[in-house]
Amino acid sequence: MKQAQTKPQILIVDDKPQNLFALEALLGQLDVEVIQTTSGAEALGLALEHDFALGIIDVQMPGMDGYELVELLRGNPTTASLPVIFVSAIYSDEYHHRKGYDAGAVDFLSKPFIAEILLSKVGVFLDLYHQRVRLQALINELNDKNEALIQVTGELQEANVALSKRAVQLEASNQVSQQITSVLELNELLTAVVRSIQTKFGYYFVGVWLLNEAKDRVILQAGLGRDGSQRLEPGWPIELDTGHGIIAWVARSGQVYRADDVSVDDRFLVMDLLPETRSEVAFPLRIGQEVIGVLDIQSDQVARFDDEDQRMLQTLTNQIAIAIRNARLYELEKQLNTDKDKFFSIISHDLRSPFTSLLGNTELMVKMIDRLSQEDIREMSQSINNQAKAAHRLLENLLTWSQLQRGRIEYDPGPVELHQLVGNTVTLLQEVAQSKEIQLEQTIEDELFVYADKYMIDTVIRNLTSNALKFTPPGGQVILSARPNGFLPGKKGPSWVEVSVIDTGVGISPEDIDKLFKIEVHHTTPGTAQEQGTGLGLILCREMVEKNGGHIWVESELGQGTTVKFTVPIAVAEKG
Repeated sequence: MKQAQTKPQILIVDDKPQNLFALEALLGQLDVEVIQTTSGAEALGLALEHDFALGIIDVQMPGMDGYELVELLRGNPTTASLPVIFVSAIYSDEYHHRKGYDAGAVDFLSKPFIAEILLSKVGVFLDLYHQRVRLQALINELNDKNEALIQVTGELQEANVALSKRAVQLEASNQVSQQITSVLELNELLTAVVRSIQTKFGYYFVGVWLLNEAKDRVILQAGLGRDGSQRLEPGWPIELDTGHGIIAWVARSGQVYRADDVSVDDRFLVMDLLPETRSEVAFPLRIGQEVIGVLDIQSDQVARFDDEDQRMLQTLTNQIAIAIRNARLYELEKQLNTDKDKFFSIISHDLRSPFTSLLGNTELMVKMIDRLSQEDIREMSQSINNQAKAAHRLLENLLTWSQLQRGRIEYDPGPVELHQLVGNTVTLLQEVAQSKEIQLEQTIEDELFVYADKYMIDTVIRNLTSNALKFTPPGGQVILSARPNGFLPGKKGPSWVEVSVIDTGVGISPEDIDKLFKIEVHHTTPGTAQEQGTGLGLILCREMVEKNGGHIWVESELGQGTTVKFTVPIAVAEKG
């Protein structure tokens, strides 16, 4: 005879007492009674005595393992319906997961499991248990009150429909979870997320939006409609300071939001490309306490999402956030390895070359000093000086690049007056230009302000101008110009300034343009006076421009000169 109970009971089985202690402490957050045992045989006896809401069973146990225990439970009518979640610290592959499901488990978690995910899954089965208890109470009442038969039958049918729906949801949720946790590349992961949810549940639209670096907007990374179309293209932005929009509200507040009827919901933002939306639910994607984005799901039915749907989708959202974190860590590791390889490549190649020449020239001067003319000494000294400058430039660029990668260069944006900033660069490099008989000038108007980090933009302009002088022959020109450009929806006036560094130099072939901004490709060319490059200058420029929210590119033809352009946000001039 099974014992009566006041709280839902959960059976936990593990041969290691420390695991039982940790699991019981975790389940202590729920309003349940936990009964534990280290033996499969004892667990079988307890299951016959108690009406457990759920069993959490370790697979690896001496004597009777988890698989055998669950098969015995399924073979007894009294315990056949007990839901079981397998946990294992060793078996995490598809074979053992399938073996667990075949044995009769409803889920399979690998140790160490994530507390939030386990508690979320346990919560689902507690809901099912409470529903079963209520159903049993109704059945008992039927035995005493025949007049309530019609009403109870209807409730039973509704409950059975709800249970069937929940079973389908659980199966689909498990399949989606398995798919998204096996992908490490971020774009591929997010595409798989929306496709899996859309395939399993058939919603009108599913989208994943991530916050940009400035955290002032969310940007669509992947979206899919029920008909298989994207509907909204990746890159679609939503400003967080907008007065409307469920997605923006969730990203700002970090709270779940559900609109059962969007036609009467003030927060709903109408999108022309999603005209049939009737209800919407959105979940914040969190890593720790930080909101990184939003999972948004829309339906063409009013009140499509109930509390059970919301709980199930919240569990998926937690798993998606963890998968995004893992994908970002994976991408960071790949980038760090690439940067490290490039760093050592530059050190071994570019740094060795000037020092080899330096050592050779200085040794030659030491050995032949008595036989060298003043002109010879002057030429060799100039060569040594040039090589020392090249080595110094390389070391400076390496240091700056290294500081950028480690976040050691502070990003401090503010209004910057371009005419004055560019004028300083022209003055600084005028001597170099005159020595090569190159005309260096700027055509930038006064009072043109950009919103950027002054040090970074100054570094970019100085590097690009030095490069232009380097590849322009005597008699050529280097001109620095800028113009307001770029209009965004809902904004008055231009949003960007396009800065150009134009030269009449040797030009660049199309295949070499593609190499200029790739750190994994070693590309450097001597200037028209055999000036040596470092291979890092344009890479530094790209990273600094992108840090300031802009974009950099090159337009060039061999023998026709080169124009390097970059954008930077515009700012309104401050009045004195």
